[in-house]
Amino acid sequence: MKYGSPLSSSTSNNCGDHGFASDQLIRNARIGLYRYGWYREDELFGQGTCDFVLLLLTPTTGNPLVQTYRDREKRIKAIPSSTQIIGLPKQPFIGELSYGCVSNILKQYSKLIFPTERNLAENLEEYLE
Repeated sequence: MKYGSPLSSSTSNNCGDHGFASDQLIRNARIGLYRYGWYREDELFGQGTCDFVLLLLTPTTGNPLVQTYRDREKRIKAIPSSTQIIGLPKQPFIGELSYGCVSNILKQYSKLIFPTERNLAENLEEYLE
């Protein structure tokens, strides 16, 4: 979730000087892929893979990095040790939502949730607007 600032083009200890993208979005994608079993590792008992979705939540949609990394080839080129990846989650696993999208979803489904949760959803809607 980003509030008030764009995605950083580099992360701590990685300014992109190794020939791979170092922005926050691809870093989170790499961590998710690793965490959910999409990297080949030498383990006696592998954990298997789990579905993984990375959603960027920002005031508005249209982030160019999301569009870039939805392209499979560009995403693979941006990941170090991509030869160790044993596949990818169902497509698209990188996406984005605006605060307005979340607010609309909450409004649309508010009648289907319990009163206490509805109160929380209404407060979140108000905050996001």
